[in-house]
Order: sequence, then structure tokens, then C-alpha cells
Amino acid sequence: MALSKHKGIPYLDNAAGTLTSISATTCKQTINAERAISQFFTFSSDWAQNTEGGKKGTITLEGLITPSIGEAHELFRTWLLSSSGSRSYQFDSPDSNTASLRTYCEVGLSSLSPIHDAEAGSADAQKFTANLMPDGQIYEVIIA
Repeated sequence: MALSKHKGIPYLDNAAGTLTSISATTCKQTINAERAISQFFTFSSDWAQNTEGGKKGTITLEGLITPSIGEAHELFRTWLLSSSGSRSYQFDSPDSNTASLRTYCEVGLSSLSPIHDAEAGSADAQKFTANLMPDGQIYEVIIA
């Protein structure tokens, strides 16, 4: 079964350490992972050989800026400006029911853009982009 691209529920720890859904104002989420690979040659072969190094990931979230306490942008803004350290992040797709895919890890917030944005006379929705860096392994499980 293929996962629907438009379905998912992101969760982030709030300042009290409680996993909180941020789906009401989050519009897009992307998780990427990569492994460091180095190639080398030996005199005995024309073909390159590989050595594997560490893995790293990035998580990018896009959403709407709202004045509401507890919404995604407010959680990211207060985290970036008032505290530090890792928080738990979880993404359930397509939902949090049995047989859904759950991806989770500890993350640090590397950037939030913009912190504030205003334009006179504009009716455009204000959007943000938050970049998270996993602090350790990214896990995936099927919800039982």
C-alpha cells in the first residue's frame, strides 16, 4: 500500500517535554537521510572501492505563522530564542492508527525563518520554515 502524500501528523516536544501535535499549522514535512561514502582505488583493480562512514539526517517543516500559543511556529520560536538542547520529534503517516508508519528521533533546531514577518497591506498568509537536525538515529516502526 502506498502512503498518501497529503496525510501525516507531526509531533514535537513542548517546553515541558510533552509530545504535542503541530499538525494544525504545519503544511509540509520532509525527512532526508544520507550516509558518508568515500571511494578509493588500489593498484590491483581498475574499479573503485567504498568505505562507509556515518549517517546524518535533516528534517524540514513548513507551516503557517499564527498568534496561537502551542502552535508550531510558537514552539519553534521560543525553543530557538529561549532554550536549547534536543527535543523529541515524531511523524505518523497517514495517521496514528494501527498499521501506520511512525518515524521518530531526537532533534535540535538549527534554523527558523522568519522569526517575525510583516508587510503593510498584504493579505498573504505568513509562512515559516524550520530545519531540524536529528541528534542520533532516525527510527521507523509500524504502529501496532
